[in-house]
Amino acid sequence: MKPRRKNDFYETPPVFMNILLEDIGNYVKGKILECCNGDGAISNVLKKKGYDVVTNDIERDADTDYDATQDALWRWYSGNVSWVISNPPFKSAPTIVKKAYHTAQHGVAMLLRLSFLEPCQNRGDFLSHHPPNLIVLPRHSFTGDGGVDSVTCAWFYWIKSQDDLLIANRFITKDQLKNKGIN
Repeated sequence: MKPRRKNDFYETPPVFMNILLEDIGNYVKGKILECCNGDGAISNVLKKKGYDVVTNDIERDADTDYDATQDALWRWYSGNVSWVISNPPFKSAPTIVKKAYHTAQHGVAMLLRLSFLEPCQNRGDFLSHHPPNLIVLPRHSFTGDGGVDSVTCAWFYWIKSQDDLLIANRFITKDQLKNKGIN
């Protein structure tokens, strides 16, 4: 088994962002926080499409450099971001997702392993009160060497209103990805 990369850094393919925006693009308005920006894979796609984006990352160049698991980041952006869209480190995802949900005014979208749906102690209560919309993606080599993780990933997203707006769940096949230009 290969060791995980430092800070669980695995870059998001631009096509995954395009798939997400097909579903939620009409809902995404206002300032977007990319809280685990990395090399900017998500924020660059959003900026190219004209969205207003602020970035945060603990070790790469970004607008702010807070640890997304700590309250300081969320206090800094509290009341100032409409959306949080990110691909957080999986080991920190339960904490980051909950903080993002409580900070974002209109919605949250996170690229996570599908196993995030498991109602574990660190997320079960949150998921039972805020069930996500899903876009399930086929397994992808985030390492670039053709190897894939043991669990596929999905976009988990929440559109906030009086109650979370549940739109639909969608499943993307490998053939659909090929048609969008990714192998």
